[in-house]
Amino acid sequence: MYYFTCMNVPYHITGVDKAYFNRLKLFKQHNIPAKILTVDYNHMAYDTLVHQGVEYDTINMYDYFQNAVYLKESTTLDLPRYWKEVLHYQLDVVDHQLDIQVKSPTGKFLMYARFVTTERKKLNFVNYISNIGTITKHERYDNRGFLSSVRFLGPEERVFLEQYYNPAGDIVLEKHFDINNQQAPVSILLKQQNGSTLYFANEDELIAHFIECIYKEGDVFIIDRPYEYVKPFAMTRSSIPAAIFMHTTHLPDAYSEGRPFKWPYNFLGDHIDRFDALICSTEEQKLDLIESSPFNGRIYNIPVGMIKDEALIPITDISHKNPYKIISVARYIQTKQIDHQIRLVHRLKEHFPELTLDIYGFGGLGGVEDALKNLIIELDAESYISLKGYSTDLSQAYEESGLSLITSTEEGFALVLLESYNHNTPVIGYDVKYGPSEIIINDVNGNIVPFNDEQALYEKVYQFLKDADLRDKYYKNCILTKQKYSETANFNKWQKLIADFNR
Repeated sequence: MYYFTCMNVPYHITGVDKAYFNRLKLFKQHNIPAKILTVDYNHMAYDTLVHQGVEYDTINMYDYFQNAVYLKESTTLDLPRYWKEVLHYQLDVVDHQLDIQVKSPTGKFLMYARFVTTERKKLNFVNYISNIGTITKHERYDNRGFLSSVRFLGPEERVFLEQYYNPAGDIVLEKHFDINNQQAPVSILLKQQNGSTLYFANEDELIAHFIECIYKEGDVFIIDRPYEYVKPFAMTRSSIPAAIFMHTTHLPDAYSEGRPFKWPYNFLGDHIDRFDALICSTEEQKLDLIESSPFNGRIYNIPVGMIKDEALIPITDISHKNPYKIISVARYIQTKQIDHQIRLVHRLKEHFPELTLDIYGFGGLGGVEDALKNLIIELDAESYISLKGYSTDLSQAYEESGLSLITSTEEGFALVLLESYNHNTPVIGYDVKYGPSEIIINDVNGNIVPFNDEQALYEKVYQFLKDADLRDKYYKNCILTKQKYSETANFNKWQKLIADFNR
């Protein structure tokens, strides 16, 4: 079994999530057993797994200990009816219809319950209220229909104990907290089926035990979230095979504090000898790892993205392409430098009145999204530059668009570029580590311009928009990038790694 380790499967997926989703599909197509491994606790995770189509391809640590792996949804008790008709409680529905305030027959506030939908059949959580109005107990219900965990709260509603339950209602895990320091549990107790109890000092030890529990000879772990997994793996037997996937740049920066790697590989340098291989998506990063890292093991270049073999068809009709419709796909964070794109399109608008820019993404950390909105307003560009937000399917947007932009300060691969080329949409962007210079074939199906040179970016995009013959050339040559990153080419690289681990 190949395990792809991450923290959780989110509803809004990032490039890293797309990477292991793609890998999972590829391995399953070639009958290689593979699963996603997650370690975050989320009592509402099941609906997200179903939404992403991986409910039978994911093993969560808490599900494992709660004996709930692959558990299906069950019918739950109609609590509002029970409270009202059996206990004769008073129920006050909150305005947004998801929550109910539960009061005794005499009007005393007892509980505050939240449901998953406005039908109020499936519970999310229940808060129990003390006689002084504070929360003393917080129950979390798994959205498959059972009580999953309970938090007990003391003074100032600080947690001192968390208990986790199996579907039969038995306590299987306890976390004890210092009421004056809520950062992490001070002890974790895991109940064994034989009645004994295992003690762990922290979450890393618990994760290490989980890995040891599920490992069988022949299994291999591909670590997609190294920041959270390196320390737990360092606690496991060295005979358990593990490789780190480098999804972003690794070279030390101003915040590395003397370490050989930057975030999120902070702890990798301390435990580098524990791992059997490093994997990265570009040849340039592989060479940098060979030349400058302390790692002496195997290093593989396996792109995170791939193009389906059946899509390797040269484009013959470009009539659906609107050369003046530009698309950008990036999280709304500082390192993506979306403001460069907004200023670019604003400058070009006077020469190309039909020009538009649609920016798809999510984030907004540190007020970035608000700053981008304000910039668009400041430039009076609301009619032709739009922050479109998150979308699960951008196929139509890519198909209609004539050009993609990328202005990041760094990339691990830039999966969005491959998605753009998959729809025969050329890309113009900055030359950064790593990815753009290997995916974009300069002056053939797009352009690489010097990093942060906004004037050079302007000139290349202007030339593209002005020259119909150049556009036609770029559209037709998108096939060259698609061929380089075909499914077959990608699997051939994975086969090399698989063969090495089987030796």
